[in-house]
Amino acid sequence: MPVAFSQETITQQWSAALLRASLTTKLVALGFSQEAGTSGNELHFSIDAPLTSAPKDRAYIRIIVDQSSATNIKVQAWGGDGYSANSLQNQWPIFADAIGNPVNIGYGSNENFPVKICTFKSNEIALVSGIKADNNVGAFNIGFFFPATKADWWDNNAVFAFTPNDGSCYKFRSPAIVPYHVTYSDINVGSDQGASNVNVGGSRDLEKRLKLNQTVGNRNIIGQTSADFGLLGAGNLPPLNQSQIDGEFWVNLNSNCSVSLRIA
Repeated sequence: MPVAFSQETITQQWSAALLRASLTTKLVALGFSQEAGTSGNELHFSIDAPLTSAPKDRAYIRIIVDQSSATNIKVQAWGGDGYSANSLQNQWPIFADAIGNPVNIGYGSNENFPVKICTFKSNEIALVSGIKADNNVGAFNIGFFFPATKADWWDNNAVFAFTPNDGSCYKFRSPAIVPYHVTYSDINVGSDQGASNVNVGGSRDLEKRLKLNQTVGNRNIIGQTSADFGLLGAGNLPPLNQSQIDGEFWVNLNSNCSVSLRIA
């Protein structure tokens, strides 16, 4: 089954409050449950992780959307397992570095700028992606991947759910579990050195099925997605662009060699 896809471009004057409200609507529509602790600039949500046994069968996310200045909105998010987004166990930051530095969405004072927000939903993904549509900056991805298969040795004391580490979606993060890093582990699904450009004749390379490769410890392959996920040579394409390849429609989450999802 293709991934269910929606997109919306909002062109009114933006604020952190508006972005929080939009994220809440999108996450609830994807099947997330709002958790206690949502207040002010914080959002707390959880979602079922289908291949993980109780009691770690839910993945939790904590999001801070803050208006840091007249011309900046900051988005920070942490994922984790456990029993409450208020006290995440095995907490790991979603965005680019280990201390969770925020993604900044910058704009001119009182500017009405378009922000494209897309959602992706299937048994393997529940994700909200956004980007400033006029110049393709300020990308953020909030949600979880649940690959179709997992390694037999995976310990069910760790939730089988993965979050994009940053706007690029080359790396994901998982909770801590031996043989993982003590706090979290980066998981590769591709490489920025992979196929990115259009081939001679105009075709684009598409490698279906993502293999999740652990980057520390034993460097195991920990799981694999269905053929609704792939790496697309998306050079010269903006993020969240739709392409038709061999009669199928795909959306690339980023440019260059990008994680992409089949939507039809």
